[in-house]
Amino acid sequence: PGGEIILVNHIGAEAGPVATIEAWLARQSAALGWRPEFPWAILGDWLASRPHLILAERRRIAPFGLFTLTRIRRP
Repeated sequence: PGGEIILVNHIGAEAGPVATIEAWLARQSAALGWRPEFPWAILGDWLASRPHLILAERRRIAPFGLFTLTRIRRP
């Protein structure tokens, strides 16, 4: 109780030119195991299945907003 998880990860763009570039990069880098299109739905679905957790913050951070800071709290 009262704990917090802080994640900083690249979350793929959901639409627009960045999403197109990430999809192209995913095809090019599949052999390396890199997933530049990592979707928010993976975390969102996980959170939705855990009603005792609260999404406290979700925001893009530097450099260039390529990474997302996610704070998850357990009240």
